[in-house]
Amino acid sequence: MVCLFVGLIGLGRIYLGMHCLADIIGGLAFGLAILAFWLTVHEHIDNFVVSGQNVTTFWAALSFLLLFAYPTPESPTPSFEYHTSFTGVAFGIRRPILSANFFEMKSESSMKLLIYVIGREGLSGEETLKLGTYNALLKNDLPEEFKYYKAEEESLESSHDAFQSAFPRGFAWEVVSVLSGPPSIAYKFRHWGFFEGPFKGRAPTGEMVQFYGMGLLKVDESLKAEDVEVYYDPAELFSGLLEGSPIPETHADTPTSAHGCPFHK
Repeated sequence: MVCLFVGLIGLGRIYLGMHCLADIIGGLAFGLAILAFWLTVHEHIDNFVVSGQNVTTFWAALSFLLLFAYPTPESPTPSFEYHTSFTGVAFGIRRPILSANFFEMKSESSMKLLIYVIGREGLSGEETLKLGTYNALLKNDLPEEFKYYKAEEESLESSHDAFQSAFPRGFAWEVVSVLSGPPSIAYKFRHWGFFEGPFKGRAPTGEMVQFYGMGLLKVDESLKAEDVEVYYDPAELFSGLLEGSPIPETHADTPTSAHGCPFHK
């Protein structure tokens, strides 16, 4: 019974504060700490409480007191929440840092969103899906001899296969800071992941690959996205991928299993 009540503390902390993995671990750690305390002092407690029923009552009361005395993390203020099915631009109330899929568009509302990448002409959601979301964001006007990734030669499927192969554990996207609120939401973001699979004839290094960028999301009165501007340096991304040593073409770009889209993890 004692262990049951102590377990309720950890489960309660998970329920009340389950905003991220750190909260879950914190709740479990808190429950384990109380259990360790009980293992240390329970014999002394039993000396003062005569009956087993009273022991159970004592620990039940203590458990629930500790459960509600331990503060629940508060939301940062000021805060706002905006979600669009273009899930690369989603802001959460609970945390200033979030994970989102920068390269997936799934619903009809996404098709109305105009996307501007590094000052190029805006693309609608439909145009972006036709090109392939990776290709739309990685396309550039460099001379052919300087193009390591040729977006115009890639399809939606081939581009996703290439990046899922390179980042089998995913390529996380997080907001580093939010500089302004609606209707023009300016933010700084970071993409990062571990280069653990082949990419375009390059062997994996196992090292972290990351780059930073800026974004500007414009929303209407109902907080629906109207357009988004994205600015970043593609060289930051490809410099890490080019560090891999060349491998034979027969072994290059072998897809590995990925858990979801690589730009969400």
